Amino acid sequence: MVVELIALRNAHPRWGARKLIWPLERGGARPIPSERKVNRILERTGLIVRRRVRSKAQPPLHKPDATAEKSNALWTADYKGWWRTGDFKRCEPLTVRDQFTRFVLAAHVCRSPELKESIRLFERLFELYGVPERILTDNGSPFVAMQSRFGLTRLSAWWIALGIEPVRTRRATPVDNGAHERLHRDIALEVEAVGAGTPDEQQRVLDAWRADFNNNRPHESLGMKTPAQVYKPNAKSYAGAKVELVYPERMLVRTVSGSGSIKLGSGMVQLTSALVGYPVAIDPQTGPPHEVWFAQHRLGWINLDANPPAVTAEPPVQACPEKDDPTRHQSGYKPDPRNSLTHTDLLPVS
Repeated sequence: MVVELIALRNAHPRWGARKLIWPLERGGARPIPSERKVNRILERTGLIVRRRVRSKAQPPLHKPDATAEKSNALWTADYKGWWRTGDFKRCEPLTVRDQFTRFVLAAHVCRSPELKESIRLFERLFELYGVPERILTDNGSPFVAMQSRFGLTRLSAWWIALGIEPVRTRRATPVDNGAHERLHRDIALEVEAVGAGTPDEQQRVLDAWRADFNNNRPHESLGMKTPAQVYKPNAKSYAGAKVELVYPERMLVRTVSGSGSIKLGSGMVQLTSALVGYPVAIDPQTGPPHEVWFAQHRLGWINLDANPPAVTAEPPVQACPEKDDPTRHQSGYKPDPRNSLTHTDLLPVS
């Protein structure tokens, strides 16, 4: 039976266990092996190899810290549930607000949660209001890539490079961002219920609603002041999308290639395509396994003794303890060249 199975598999390399059993049944073979037994035979004879399951990002297990004591300490962002305008076009606003002052920074009509459009919007917000300390989102696109090892997207990786800490809610727990959900309920009752003829008209309606919310609607938590009376832009201005990251001299720095991997020795280690073009650093003084850092966040650990080196993610990312040493600064930051390096000064792997 084993010899016959091997002959069938060699004749039909793409056939699985169920198809290989079919000719045995037609030939009257007895007893007929189960699919599980056929797979064991093929595995032992080297005709199939167990597929390596890549680790996926995990949502936080604990409620995130959504407190804020000042303007721009925490922004919250989310996509409002979509509806159709009068011309049957899809309308799905991306809303961004300041947690402390309730100031609505943006209510932008989108066709879908698109990465490029969200990056353009946040770049404009950073230019107008400065860079916040943290941004709270759910685990959906384009904020989080749950199928990726580190859960990073190009958007969240860019936030980290700018020194912003991404904060994520627990899975299927909208109450973790409850104040923002309340904002969406207001939009549903006051904007969506009325609707507009086209997406452009809908955007004008949302702009008028946002202006009224920020300037004319007092809040009890603000001492009956309006959000516009309390909110102040951040003094930490946005200096452009180009970011230079600097790490301590002891670290092994590698730039993530176009395939989302870094070169270690003679081989390549896969990280994530969200970090393409960014430098990451391995701390040889930790472990083994050694810590892997991106800007001020620890991504996880890497075991350099494994072949190939194995990477383990740490969800969620945590702030780097050496706040004065490794990088999180934008272009214009001047590090001390005696204890830091740029991503162009690569260190050899020991």
